[in-house]
Amino acid sequence: MNKLAVILPIYKRPELTDLCLKNLSYQRDKYGIDVFVVGSEGEISKALVEKYGFNYLEFENNPLSAKFDAALKETQKGNYDGVIVLGSDNFISDSIIEFYQKVDTSI
Repeated sequence: MNKLAVILPIYKRPELTDLCLKNLSYQRDKYGIDVFVVGSEGEISKALVEKYGFNYLEFENNPLSAKFDAALKETQKGNYDGVIVLGSDNFISDSIIEFYQKVDTSI
């Protein structure tokens, strides 16, 4: 079974972000995925993420690609077989995680 990480940059929209984090919390508990959230609103972002026990990074929001880069560097430390990149308003189904946990990564 492949070891997966999810990268999630967040900025504002705390209610919608909370729903996304809640869904990922369920999937983390069910599938053992690791979640790396990159925020840029200081304690506001950090408190929201820590509520679910996810890995939190603080990084400025401009450009957005810098947030992705910061999170990707963190995932390199974990020897993951795959990384799923989401937005704070994205939700993924269990079947997506199940699929990527079984994909042949030896190719």
